[in-house]
Amino acid sequence: MANSSLSGNSRNAGAYSAKYSGIINYGSANLVNTTIADGYSVFGHVGFSNKSGATATLTHTTISRNQSLRGQGGGVRNESGATLTLVNSLVTGNYDELPFGGGQTPTDLTNAGTLNLVGGNVVGDEFSVDGVVQSSGFDVSDVITGPATDNGGLVQTVKLTGNLSNPALEAATVLTETAVGLDVDGDGTIESTPISVDARGFNRDVDIDRSGTTPDLGAFELQDLPPAFLGALSDGIETVALLENTATTTDSPVGTLVFNVDANDGDGGATDTGLTYAFVSGNTDPDGDGTFAFAIDSLTGEITVQDEDDLNLHRQSSFTLTVSATDGGLDHTTSTATVIVDIADVSETYIVTTNTLEAYDGGTLEEETADGNGLSLSEAIALANAGSAADLVEFDASLLGSTLQLTGTRMTISNDLTIDGDIDNDGRADITIDGAQSIYATRQHFDVAAGATTLYGLNLTRGRAQSNNTGGIDVRSGATLNFVNSRLTDGFSYSGVAGIDNAGTLNIRNSQINDHFNYVGATAQGTAGIRNRAGATLNMANSSLSGNSRNAGAYSAKYSGIINY
Repeated sequence: MANSSLSGNSRNAGAYSAKYSGIINYGSANLVNTTIADGYSVFGHVGFSNKSGATATLTHTTISRNQSLRGQGGGVRNESGATLTLVNSLVTGNYDELPFGGGQTPTDLTNAGTLNLVGGNVVGDEFSVDGVVQSSGFDVSDVITGPATDNGGLVQTVKLTGNLSNPALEAATVLTETAVGLDVDGDGTIESTPISVDARGFNRDVDIDRSGTTPDLGAFELQDLPPAFLGALSDGIETVALLENTATTTDSPVGTLVFNVDANDGDGGATDTGLTYAFVSGNTDPDGDGTFAFAIDSLTGEITVQDEDDLNLHRQSSFTLTVSATDGGLDHTTSTATVIVDIADVSETYIVTTNTLEAYDGGTLEEETADGNGLSLSEAIALANAGSAADLVEFDASLLGSTLQLTGTRMTISNDLTIDGDIDNDGRADITIDGAQSIYATRQHFDVAAGATTLYGLNLTRGRAQSNNTGGIDVRSGATLNFVNSRLTDGFSYSGVAGIDNAGTLNIRNSQINDHFNYVGATAQGTAGIRNRAGATLNMANSSLSGNSRNAGAYSAKYSGIINY
């Protein structure tokens, strides 16, 4: 028998004579890289029983944590007339559980026959010193970590503890397949080369104590490999999304689970067992209050929100967290992986509180209003552009009937946005945006560069443009403008478009586009009202286009209403 495991077998006969739950040998047995563990029997022997007249060789075999209830022996029993050879094997933690509360008695090895010990062997447990192999000064927890379990490979094994004081580490004699008479590596031939694998198929040529590559005792070879990340992090990197927190919403409060880092010790151990997790880099403090954005549980690898105020898209849109897993092995080896946390935008409502068009300074909503000047329309649009969710801009009730004076460049919209200027919800515009300056100045209203924009309840007047530009609104290719319950009036353009230049999709409803003027000058191009470019879409309903004019000077006048290509 090679590279095999018998674990967790039990025998309870009730009123009958129960016997064996492990292996009972009446003939000839040869075991290599075999585990017999965690068995239980009421009346019989549990681990390996070598009957009179039988012969057995146990090589690199682990027999541990087997229990007999009635004093029949939990580990190995070699009866009178039997011959047993132990080679590089580990027998520990086996015992009898005496009835009626009589306590536990160690029974790792009971020998009445011929016993041969070859190479290194550990026989003994935490309850006493066995009489065959002197093994005082340690208990079972110094040698093995627990029951047989999945430590990698095809069979269950009992894992060795990763301490240099473990007497099972690098204590074996190097053997060949020819010496044990079995094809241990499963390649179809019995070779004269050293046995190269343990029961799992893992390499036995491992130098744990840096003194040479001597194998370990038993069926399990400690690899002391660096930790291995599991699941989504098995490739070393994972990206997750986390909803941002804003001044008005908290979608990711303190304690929110961001990601659970899972790893094992690289030797096939259980997830998280014996590992310590930590952040290596990337866990920053965007709001500068001294508390980092995330915390990681050192034992479980759970990453949670620690400072909810750091998770604002306008402060930091993504965190690249380098996490480490360090094992408790001999070298305390460490592996690292990367968890990228993208801050996902949420829809926000921005309330404009001032009739000035103060420029955006690049901060959060709180930072833009902390200067005491309130939130301007320009700042609100810039904040909305920074995200990806559809946002809403409204105006404070104190601005009912107010006029916002254009003083600089046009306001560019690059994300889905609704600007609602109907403060009292009566279906009429309550906010005026006025570009009136010298006729030679450029004072354009909006550039709808991307996304779907709705302008509702606004009165846009006296936009100005020079050099073939647009006085009112540009709608770029791929963008959409819904112009609803609004007015666009008194625009001017020099050789361009005084009203709206549409290269995307323009929907006009319940609105007026009136009294625009286009002056040609040295060119015969230009439109006073609306230019709908080739490939663009214009839908117009319940709306008027009137009072728009075209003056070409000495040249041929072109279009004063709508030009549709």
